[in-house]
Amino acid sequence: MIYLGTDIVDINRFSTMLDKWDRHLIERLFTPHEIDYCQRQVVPAIHFAARFAAKEAVRKALHAAGRRTTVPFLSIEIRRNDIGVPTVILADQIAKGSGSWRLPFNMQSIGTAVTVNQFGTEAQKQRFIPGWVDASSVGFFAMTEPDTGSDVVAMGTTATDGGDHWEINGQKMWISNAQVGDWGLVYAITEREKKHHGMTCFIVNLKETEGIETRAIETKLGLHCAPTGEISFAAAKIPKDAVLGE
Repeated sequence: MIYLGTDIVDINRFSTMLDKWDRHLIERLFTPHEIDYCQRQVVPAIHFAARFAAKEAVRKALHAAGRRTTVPFLSIEIRRNDIGVPTVILADQIAKGSGSWRLPFNMQSIGTAVTVNQFGTEAQKQRFIPGWVDASSVGFFAMTEPDTGSDVVAMGTTATDGGDHWEINGQKMWISNAQVGDWGLVYAITEREKKHHGMTCFIVNLKETEGIETRAIETKLGLHCAPTGEISFAAAKIPKDAVLGE
């Protein structure tokens, strides 16, 4: 038995109700071809990833879900312009096979592609979203810091206007995909006096930008299929057009 609000619910009955709700929504949100593809391609890739190091397996599983030659699962929020329910259902179904793997899937779609689709320029959408959708580019979302956690107003990472570029200095911690990420989003303070209005989001390449170092966090109690790490910025020069949006 479990306690929900003021009601006592039989756990078996509750699980059956959720499964029926899942099936109903899956049939409404996904085509039979999409469901079949997920069972034949995505789930086996997840099982493979669960047996090997996340750093080596993350691309295989994401690629199975996002490959252009078949159904681009990672684009579902963008294709349907329906943020929320589709990702919840996808995460729920993936978590039935591996609880760890729901996080990389959500990070790849909501953390990067959906954010740029909502707030980015047309040029940014055309340049970055296809790679996140087909998983040729692994995304990340860097906001949390070691001394401030998720208190974004108090973050210490700064971005200074260098004329023809931005210079980022600081540190991000507990970032999903930090050690395997390609292009992703980094948040920094640009005008401290404006508090939460003085933050800027940048689209950054972790592998090709001088002044950026990443380090894996190897010891975790769970979510072992979800790579987690630290990102350090030391006078990292970022192009002016890397600012998300106008």
